[in-house]
Amino acid sequence: MKWLKRLQMMRISKIVIAVSLALSVIFAGFTIYGNKVGNFIINVSNDGAHIAATMKEDLSDLSSRLSVSGLEGQGATTYEDIPRSIARGIGNKSDTVYQTYMAFSFYLVNKTERSVDYDMSLNVVDSVGRAIDIMRVMIIEGDAEGGDIYANPEASEEGENWLKQHTSYETIAFISEKQLMAKRVTDFQPEDKVKYTIVIWVEGWDMDCTDERLQDRIKMKLDFYAY
Repeated sequence: MKWLKRLQMMRISKIVIAVSLALSVIFAGFTIYGNKVGNFIINVSNDGAHIAATMKEDLSDLSSRLSVSGLEGQGATTYEDIPRSIARGIGNKSDTVYQTYMAFSFYLVNKTERSVDYDMSLNVVDSVGRAIDIMRVMIIEGDAEGGDIYANPEASEEGENWLKQHTSYETIAFISEKQLMAKRVTDFQPEDKVKYTIVIWVEGWDMDCTDERLQDRIKMKLDFYAY
C-alpha cells in the first residue's frame, strides 16, 4: 500500500486550486481576487479609516493593489516537505520549482487612530469535484514555524488511521463545506501590524488523493470584517 500512495503523490500533478481571498472590512475593505488560476490580486479601499496591506518588511508601499504570482497547476506533497521557515519574510513563497504548494505572506496594518476588532473567516466561493477532501490550508501568524492546519475530516476510519501512520500533524476540521474556518481577533491597535502566511497544499498521503482528483478545483476567499 505504501508504494501505491507514493505513486499517487507523483501522479497527481495537475490538480488546480484557484484561490480568491476577499478581505472585507467595515470602514476599510480590501479584497484579493484570483483573476486567473494561481494569481492573487489585493485591492484595498477605505471609507473613514486607513487599513492597508503591504508585502514590504519596512511597511512601506502601503497600497490598495498588490499582485502575487501563484501556480497554474499543483502537485501533491505533505506537511513534512514544506519548509518550517515558510513564514519568514514577506511576499510570494510558492514552490515554483516542483509546484507542490502555494504560499504567500502579507502584513495587515492599522493606520486608523483607533483600535478595531475583526472577524476572520475562510470560505469556499466555488468548487469543481472534491478538492476540499484532499487540500490542506495552514494559516500562520507572525514568524512561527507552523500554524493552524485546516482540513476536511476523513470519511472513513481506515483513511484516518492511514494519515496517522504517515503524517505527524494535527488538523482542525473545516466548519462546513462552505465555511472552512472562523476566528475573532480583538483590540487591533493603531499602528499595529499583523503578518499572515497562507499555505495551501494537496495532501499526498490522503487516501482520496487519486487520479480521479486531477481536474478538481476550488476557489476560496479569506474575509476580514473589522469593527
